[in-house]
Amino acid sequence: LYLTCALSTLLNPTLSLYYDIDEGEGGFAVLSASHAFPIGSVSLTAGASMGFNLGDAAMGLNEDGEDFTGLYYGEISLATSIPLFKNVTLDPRIAYSTALGDDGEFAIESISVDGKKDMFYGSVALTAAF
Repeated sequence: LYLTCALSTLLNPTLSLYYDIDEGEGGFAVLSASHAFPIGSVSLTAGASMGFNLGDAAMGLNEDGEDFTGLYYGEISLATSIPLFKNVTLDPRIAYSTALGDDGEFAIESISVDGKKDMFYGSVALTAAF
């Protein structure tokens, strides 16, 4: 289950609350902000977010092997949308994410495929609107 609240104001703050009723039986919150900067005919959107675990064991456990409530991760990103045709856009994004807090760091390192607490990643989406 989830609920998202967003404001169309300076930095477009958004708060999303998630509750896992099956696997982790706990919650998770994400606070984010973003701002778009026009660059020629496109805009570059800079974003930042912070995740907070609310006892959701599916997000990983602390050093004592227990679910925890506390900081989980922080992320910064850059994205844009490039029009290709009338209703088609190319949407590249790059981001850097890192664990926050001792419990978040331990949880992320232990469930990570490579055992690291941070990552740099990117994505590209092709969007067609009809």
